[in-house]
Amino acid sequence: INSRRSASICAALPSHSSIEADDGWRVVTSPQLPIYASQTSAGELHIRVKVVPGAASERSVGILGDRLKIRVQAPPEDGKANLAVRDLIADALGVANSNVVLVTGGSSPLKTFRLHSIPLRWPDGSRSPPGRS
Repeated sequence: INSRRSASICAALPSHSSIEADDGWRVVTSPQLPIYASQTSAGELHIRVKVVPGAASERSVGILGDRLKIRVQAPPEDGKANLAVRDLIADALGVANSNVVLVTGGSSPLKTFRLHSIPLRWPDGSRSPPGRS
């Protein structure tokens, strides 16, 4: 999976706020979720996306209403675009593909994916997505 496309998705995914403790350690607090993400009471993360299949490149385009707009090269047939978006999200967050599940929108461009847990560490080892402090 292309690391450049992962970085564009990571930059749009939630970061965690942190506070400086008296002993100098940084303590991770609750995540600051963007408008297109929500956390369930079970600790799962739901990410709402608007998918544009058949695009020339794979990347996050930005926020569209309450959704993250994602372009994928895969066509909208036989679930290929759904799998491409799932792989893109999983790769960006450094989690297994099986940890990202399509919840709604199987045949619609408006989809919701579920992550079983919110990552505290991102692919680069930091506590926030690349490009954020």
